[in-house]
Amino acid sequence: MGEKGSKKTKESDISLAIILHNSGKFKKVSYKSMFGGYGIFNDNVMFAMVHNSDVFLKVDDTNIDTLRALGGKKHGKMPYFSIPKAVLENKSEFNKLAKMSIAISAK
Repeated sequence: MGEKGSKKTKESDISLAIILHNSGKFKKVSYKSMFGGYGIFNDNVMFAMVHNSDVFLKVDDTNIDTLRALGGKKHGKMPYFSIPKAVLENKSEFNKLAKMSIAISAK
């Protein structure tokens, strides 16, 4: 997620807090520190990550075009795309996209 030795930022903590607040309707959302950011899990399966202030959701052919249309950018070689801050802060829009990423991760 980040470069070796990178540190979590205040912005990554804020993004994490928003995710945890907005994903309350999912089964069991948890997180852990990973590579200078956070991995976000639902029922012990990673569906999102936070790096700096950016939030990335897991993608495949079913949702990649949606995230691209929102201006999402790929996170390195990993199958994760960023989402805009406005989407993260919109609970219903975030839940819709997160639900798709959770389904992808559960495959």
